[in-house]
Amino acid sequence: NPYYLNWSNKQQGIGYRGEGRETQTISASHNVTANTPKSIEALELVKKFGFNFNNIAFSGIAGGTPGTWDKLFREHNLDEILAGENMIESIPENWRENQIDKDIIRVVKSATGNHKIEAIDSTEHSIKLSARTGPFDIEKEFGLPPTIAKALISPFRMSLAAGVLALKDAGIPLIHYYKKTSTGSYLPEKWALPESVGNETGVIFASAFPSIEPVIEEVTNYFNKKYSGRNSEQMWDIYDSIISKLHDSQDKQNLRRWMQENFSASYSGKTKDSREFSQNFLLKIIPIADSQFAQWVGAKGPSMHVSAACASTTQAVHTAEAWIRTGKAKRVVIIAADDITNEITQDWALAGFIASGAATTTEKLSEAALPFDKRRHGLIVGSGAVGIVIEDETLVRKRGMAPLARLLLTESANSAFHVTKLDTNHVSSIMETFIKKIENIYGLNKKDFASKTVFLSHETYTPARGGSASAEVKALKKAFGEHADEVIVSNVKGFTGHTMGASLEDIVAVRALNTGIVPPIANYKEPDPELAGITLSKGGKYDLEFALRFAAGFGSHMAMSFIQKTYSASQPRIENSKLYADWLKQISGNDNPELEVEFNTLRIKDKKIGASAKNSATARQLGSSTVKSKQPQPVVSPAVSQPKPVPSLKSQVSSSTAVAERQTSDGLDTKIKEEILNMLTDKTGYPKDMLEL
Repeated sequence: NPYYLNWSNKQQGIGYRGEGRETQTISASHNVTANTPKSIEALELVKKFGFNFNNIAFSGIAGGTPGTWDKLFREHNLDEILAGENMIESIPENWRENQIDKDIIRVVKSATGNHKIEAIDSTEHSIKLSARTGPFDIEKEFGLPPTIAKALISPFRMSLAAGVLALKDAGIPLIHYYKKTSTGSYLPEKWALPESVGNETGVIFASAFPSIEPVIEEVTNYFNKKYSGRNSEQMWDIYDSIISKLHDSQDKQNLRRWMQENFSASYSGKTKDSREFSQNFLLKIIPIADSQFAQWVGAKGPSMHVSAACASTTQAVHTAEAWIRTGKAKRVVIIAADDITNEITQDWALAGFIASGAATTTEKLSEAALPFDKRRHGLIVGSGAVGIVIEDETLVRKRGMAPLARLLLTESANSAFHVTKLDTNHVSSIMETFIKKIENIYGLNKKDFASKTVFLSHETYTPARGGSASAEVKALKKAFGEHADEVIVSNVKGFTGHTMGASLEDIVAVRALNTGIVPPIANYKEPDPELAGITLSKGGKYDLEFALRFAAGFGSHMAMSFIQKTYSASQPRIENSKLYADWLKQISGNDNPELEVEFNTLRIKDKKIGASAKNSATARQLGSSTVKSKQPQPVVSPAVSQPKPVPSLKSQVSSSTAVAERQTSDGLDTKIKEEILNMLTDKTGYPKDMLEL
């Protein structure tokens, strides 16, 4: 790998220009040729620390995109973004009223810097547009038991689902584990990653606003319960006072009807709508979606939550690269979600954006979503989810899969400058150093790869002064010099809104390389002279090989990634069927494994459910140390002349129809057996036909 070769040669004073300068491609492997004692000593030290210099790849991606008219995780949603389809909608009038009912004093920003403060007392100044999620039921769509789903708030549920879909896209299935009972029989335990895979898989949860929803809910419920009775007494006292002064029976009847219609539900004094304090409150306010996902799929590597405001997902990609490079994990699943445009959270979150002056209050979409346009004046808030599987590329190829893209390098920095503004000079300096490092490591030259690069911008179309557009344009010019106008500049927030810490751009970048399609710039009409010298995407097909991603967040956060195309959407994901089939045999212990998709989860079909499980389930007990899977052997060449058919990825019959017929002559009374099965179902969440007595 050029990382090690370049470093090793520098230790000896040998210059290294890298491979592939003429073709501008990075080969799948790089052999270390230096053989001096110092080089050997350095290599031994590298081995002791477990550093990994293999290429790193994106092997699976998934996204949950806005749009209340369809499912959150609908098919082809990333392609909708590439096509420039709008996902931003009008906010209902009563939601707008809830925004301004907060005694807001807002900042009115000016392009000249002469900002002013004003009070908000009308929906005229509310936020009128947002990008909101569509229908999503994690119990029905992903099979989570109600007891688990109840403990998960919206961003946790969304990110968990995105991670499951990303594993499916990576071709990594779950297998069925069993739990041995005291009688020697086996009960289904869970579906999880094969132990050898799970032990080397880390998880990162990225989110900027992970836990505000349960706080708002509990505080709202508390005050509703505390003051509803008192308000009821006050309202009916007023009613009695008024009714005593009325003489006309029709007036009295009209007043009573009006009271019942407008106040009976809110001021009845009854407690039927009040709720007890949530037993899961602590689990909801601690951002531990990473551990909840890890527990669900059996990922036992490092696990953490990352919050770098709106740079969180790209920061997570940076952290994943570091984990794999330093040998902490061989694979990392990044799950990200933010959902601050739902009915509960938007009352307060959007009020915060009004107060800061960062969001547009314009109602007409074509005059509101204006990335890179001279008219830009404020962002549109959105919600979304992201799932990414990043792993050692050799592991992807050893199982016969084609990696989606190669992660060449990442970067992360903080300008220590301002809580909301970008330090344009520092951003430019970091990007310039980043591009030079890519050239140095991989032997590339920006004059050759600029024209084949798409830039996935962070641009939020906030007011020009202190906004993202000017910082990004200045950075591109600094990093690429005279070749800056050859880079294709893209933006997705004009169609999806700003999805906060769950940046869809990180997976759209991969999909853009796979398809060669880049979304256009939404509603672009008036060029800004300050942003001259760059080439904005017009949408459609481009000849691409690289993608540069830049993300920024409140608090002077920034993160970058640079990826290379390794796969085209016209090609099959499984490039070597025999290798994939052999890998499935290894991880499952099954000579003839079949894949199925149940609850949107890729699984190896369990043929041992039922009576046969008593004799053959031992090899898949959780934590079993008595049966070890055979370790994968190095693959010399992935080429196979006559590959065997790979198990189908299409959805199979449901688990309820796949269960083997059970013996009933077990000596248990039918009624007792039914009661026991009901108890087990309540405790485990498994349907009755999945359980055996």
